[in-house]
Amino acid sequence: MVKDVTHSNVTVKFVESFVLLNNKEFGGWLFGEYIPKALEHGTLVPNKVKLVDGGLGGIQDALDAYAEHGVSGEKIVLRVTE
Repeated sequence: MVKDVTHSNVTVKFVESFVLLNNKEFGGWLFGEYIPKALEHGTLVPNKVKLVDGGLGGIQDALDAYAEHGVSGEKIVLRVTE
């Protein structure tokens, strides 16, 4: 289990995904209200997307880039239909 992390005056709380399955009211609020409003107001910012060319054939390039440089603050995306 992941422990909460405190840095300066900010505490990051970790929630296991099964909690959302067991609490439909919370999950509905989180995905139906909080996340859309937070995205709209900029208080929740998704990671940048890095699109790797080549569809599934680009997997090795993506893994090589990850191994060489690491990935931080971005989501690696491959389009399987390419």
